[in-house]
Parts: sequence; C-alpha cells; structure tokens
Amino acid sequence: MKESMRKMMSEHKLTVRTFTHMNLSPEDIRECTLDSVMFHRRRNDLSLFLQGQMFSFFEHQSTQNENMPVRMLLYLAAVYESILPEDFLYRAKRFPCPAPRFFMLYNGKEPFPDKKVLRLSDSFPMKGDAELVITAYNINYSEQNKILQECRPLHDYSLFVHRVQENKAQGMALEQGILKAIKDCRADGTMADFLEQHHGEVFGMVSLQWDEEKAKEFYESEARAEGRAEGRTEGRAEGKTEMVIEMLKAKQPLDFIARISNFPNEKISEIGRLHGVL
Repeated sequence: MKESMRKMMSEHKLTVRTFTHMNLSPEDIRECTLDSVMFHRRRNDLSLFLQGQMFSFFEHQSTQNENMPVRMLLYLAAVYESILPEDFLYRAKRFPCPAPRFFMLYNGKEPFPDKKVLRLSDSFPMKGDAELVITAYNINYSEQNKILQECRPLHDYSLFVHRVQENKAQGMALEQGILKAIKDCRADGTMADFLEQHHGEVFGMVSLQWDEEKAKEFYESEARAEGRAEGRTEGRAEGKTEMVIEMLKAKQPLDFIARISNFPNEKISEIGRLHGVL
C-alpha cells in the first residue's frame, strides 16, 4: 500500500498541516522525496519542503521497525547534501539549515498505540550526544482514531484499506476485494476525486503491493530458515539466492524481485544466467 499512500499524500500536500500545525498554502509546499538512482538505492516514502525553512519526512510502515530513527538520519543527511552549498562546511559563519520533522504512519496488523515516539538515542548501548525524534501514528481505520478525524485524506485512505481487508476476510479474491472497495468508496465519496482520476492505477498499485508484502514475508521466512539450517551467513545468502531463483522461475519482474530480495538487478540477472533461468 506504500506507493498508493505516497501518491495520495503527494496530491494532498496540505495533509502535512495536520502533523506540523503550520499555516500552509499549496505554494508553501514542495516535494523533495529522495530518488533511489541518485542516492545509492536509498529512497524515502515522502519528503516535503515547507516555506523554505522546514523538512517533513514521512515513512509508511505495515510492519514495526525500531530502526526507523537511523533510517531517517540517513535520509536527512542525503537531503542536506543535495540542497546545501558545497562549501558551506568550511564557512566561518553559521549556515541556516531547514529544520527537520519526522513522522511514521503505521497500518500493520500488530498492536500499536495511537501515538508513539521513537528516538535515535534508544539505539545507543551507551549514552551519546546525538538525537532524532520520530512521531509515529497508528492510521488503522477506526471512527475513534483522532489523527484520522483531523485529516480527511488520511481518513479516506485508511477506510479504503480497511474495506479491502474486510472484503478479503469475507473470502473475496484480492482483485475482487479491491474492485469492490473502489466501487464502495466512489459511491459514498471516499477518496472520490483521487479514485476518479487514478482508478486503474490504484487497482494496479494496491494489488501489486499486497502481493509484494505477502511475497516478502514468505521469502524472507524461507531465507531465515535456510540460514538457521546452515548455521552461518553463507546459509542465509544461499537461502536468498534460492528465493531469487524460484521467483525467476515464476517469471516475476526483475524490479519486483529486487524489492523483495534487496539484490540489485544486475546480481539477479547474474543469478538467473548462472542457473539457467534467464
């Protein structure tokens, strides 16, 4: 669901006002999301530059991740490197840097509080001098969810995901469940404009991402099992290679396999050629 969420927030940039409590107009907001090609395959979900003086970083998670503060730190460094003058580190006078804010939006299945603070310092075995704070929100659908009450686009997105999940729980095939959720949302005005413009695209993104999450969960568990059986790093690597081979046999796209395995396309192609499946 990550890509559909990113696209929705990109088009409804004023959503950021819910989190920053800033009085913003559309002209005050510019997207500056990292490009994975330019930043060594590092790409965050969404970054917004506000009034030329603040960054807001957003990450959307369907699984819990206590390393998110470290990830955000790397994103911040990459963004600063891309916008600040090359010589600013050597200037005697302090150079004004845009202030960062960090947010995580969670809609996974594991229990999660409505609001939670994640701190970089919690990752340090000993007390250090660096700190980075993320405010994490649970955006799973509920009429009592405060952040959803304050932000209509987020509420509508959460309701759409909830309807897909309910349809699947009732035994519908994924594709049928998505189509019914889209139809119901358009009928009652939920994400109406967004779905009107991106109906086919949303269906494609949601179905692919749901399959991707399921595949990643399965293949990673297989790779971990292989690693435990071998009892060494080589075993985990071998398990991941076997995972890639099976996905190539199933004719999965290279980009999809890369996202699941975290292998670059070149390595996947090399594995495929070595094992005669490409």
